[in-house]
Amino acid sequence: MPRAPRIEYEGALYHVMCRGDRREAIFRGDQDREMFLKTLAESCERAGFVVHSYVLMSNHYHLLLETPEPNLVSGMRILLGTFGQAWNQRYQRRGHVFQGRYKSIPVAGERASDPFQFRVVADYIHLNPARAGLVGNSNGRRRIRAAVELRDERRRLSRLHQRFAHEHRVRSGRAGAGRDRGRCDGRA
Repeated sequence: MPRAPRIEYEGALYHVMCRGDRREAIFRGDQDREMFLKTLAESCERAGFVVHSYVLMSNHYHLLLETPEPNLVSGMRILLGTFGQAWNQRYQRRGHVFQGRYKSIPVAGERASDPFQFRVVADYIHLNPARAGLVGNSNGRRRIRAAVELRDERRRLSRLHQRFAHEHRVRSGRAGAGRDRGRCDGRA
């Protein structure tokens, strides 16, 4: 039976997660985390992804990402393929780094009928270390603090971007134009 195709569309938000093969650790230390984040940044640049939230646990990760173009599959292929090759080279291993197929769940954004789903998913991701019992040690607190700081910075930048976009539409005479191309629901 063939697997179901991924749902991809312009401006989509996804909760993406994947676990290490055989539930083994994929982030054995800070160097592995830095390597993943560097690879994530490169794949975001190539695919145009926007990461709103993330957490890297020892044996899995969670991402809340936005795809301005309908290219989740190709962007994730870049991320997981590049990271998997680098990880295998680093630990002189062969084969799968990740267990099966990554999971991607479409998330309703701020403009959707359920505007709170975005926040619920972001909070779920940020609180993942606390639920795993990592808050008691300094490494867990450092990761939570970094995730909260990233979330706050993303919100600040999002507000600035929205204000700038609105001012640009007003100056260019497109005050009623929607944020997304092809938007026809009348929302600004």
